[in-house]
Amino acid sequence: MTNLKQSKKFGTLSEQKFIVETMERGLEVLSPVGEHLPIDCVVMNRAGGMVRTQIKATYTKITSNGAERYGISAGQGTSKKPIDCAKVDVVACFVDPFSKWYLIPCLELCENTRLWFYPHNPESKGKYEKYKDNWGIFNSKY
Repeated sequence: MTNLKQSKKFGTLSEQKFIVETMERGLEVLSPVGEHLPIDCVVMNRAGGMVRTQIKATYTKITSNGAERYGISAGQGTSKKPIDCAKVDVVACFVDPFSKWYLIPCLELCENTRLWFYPHNPESKGKYEKYKDNWGIFNSKY
């Protein structure tokens, strides 16, 4: 299997994990057909609000100067432009070795196209650590 096929398979599995975990929390998930939209699914919260969600995932650890971290490209398309927050409300990032979800309001990405996570370090002050297991986001203002 080529790396592209492996990454596509991993992405599909991660999307399915997201759907299962979301539904286990009592939320409903709507999935569009095809890959032409800027979202992977819509989460319908208990108040009937719709949260447009883009799902990203990684399983690759990066070590730099003795520090370990996991990175996710948050860009869209082949040019990797920043995600359009007029079309996406939440970016759900999955770090596989730790089975951790980071549920980040799109507006918090601030045009970043590379996100770093430290799920193995409970003392991390990483920018997105406050969004780890942030499932309440789906019951917020959307």
